[in-house]
Amino acid sequence: MQLSWCGEVRRAFRHFNPLEVVTCAYAVISGVYILCLAGRVQAPFVLLLGRVGIMCGMGFLALWHARCRSRIVEFVRAVFPLMLITYWYPETYYLNHGVLFPVHDAFFDGLDVRLFGCRPPLEFSKALPAPWFAELMSFAYFSFFLTYIYIGCLLFFKYPGRFYPFMFVVLVSFFLHYVFFVLVPVEGPQFYWPYPDNQVPDGYWFSKLLRFGQRVGEKPTGAFPSSHVSMTLIFLWVLFRVERKSFWALLPVACLLFASTVYIKAHYLVDVLAGFVAAPVVYCVARKLYGGLCGRFPWLDCAERKWSDYERTK
Repeated sequence: MQLSWCGEVRRAFRHFNPLEVVTCAYAVISGVYILCLAGRVQAPFVLLLGRVGIMCGMGFLALWHARCRSRIVEFVRAVFPLMLITYWYPETYYLNHGVLFPVHDAFFDGLDVRLFGCRPPLEFSKALPAPWFAELMSFAYFSFFLTYIYIGCLLFFKYPGRFYPFMFVVLVSFFLHYVFFVLVPVEGPQFYWPYPDNQVPDGYWFSKLLRFGQRVGEKPTGAFPSSHVSMTLIFLWVLFRVERKSFWALLPVACLLFASTVYIKAHYLVDVLAGFVAAPVVYCVARKLYGGLCGRFPWLDCAERKWSDYERTK
C-alpha cells in the first residue's frame, strides 16, 4: 500500500504542468542562493521553509488532481503558481537588501536629472495634484493586477490550448525580473526620497486602496527596470496575438499605467524607459525556454505545436 502511494506521488510530480516546473526551478535556484549567503540574507530559515511549503503544496495539488481529475482542482493548480508573484516580488527585498550590492538609487535619481533636467516623478505630481487625476493614476496602477487576472482567466476558460504556453512566458518573465532586482537593488522614489518629496497627491477610493496595498505588500525593491511597464507590454502582446478586441480595449488603460508608475513615485523615468527595453528581451528568452523545456521533457503538459500556432490571432 505504501509503495503504491509512493508510486502515485512520483507519477503526480512527473505530470507537473509547466507553471509548476518553472516555479519549483525558481524556488530551488533562489534557495541555493539563500543557503550560500545565509549569513547575509534576512531570515534565511523562514525563506527556505516557505519554499518547501510551496513545493509541497504544488505536489499535493498535483497528486489530488491525478486522483480526481477535477476541473476545479486543475484551475487551482493553474492559478496557484501565478498568484505566488505576490509572494516572490516583495521577497526580493530580503534577498538583495545589504546582501551583495548597495542600492543604486543615487545613480538612477541622478541619471533622471542629467537626462531630463529635473526629477520627473516630483514635477509630474506637482503639475497635476488634483484629486481626480490622482485617483485616475491610482486606478491605472492598480489595473496591472486586474489585467493579469483577466488574461489568466481569458486563456484558461476561452483559449485553454494557449493557457500554459502564454502564462509560462508571463511567469518566467516575472522571474527574470526578480533575478535582476536581486542583483541590482533599486528602491524607487517612494522609498528613497525623504518626506515630503516621496508623497503623492490624495485621490479617492483607488488612492486609498493603492496605499493600503503598498503598506501591506510593497518593499523598497524592484524599481529598475519597471516590471509594471515591461510586464504590461507583454500582457498587451499576448492579447494582441490571442484576442485583438481585448487588446484595443486595454491599450488606453495600459498607457495610463505607464504614466502612473512615475506619478505615484514608484519609479524613476529611466526605470520606465528600461521597462520598454526589457519587455521584448525577457519575452523572447521566456519563449525560447518554453520550447526547450517541452522538447527536453516531453512528459510535461505541453502541446506539440509551433509557437506561431499559439500566436495566431482570433
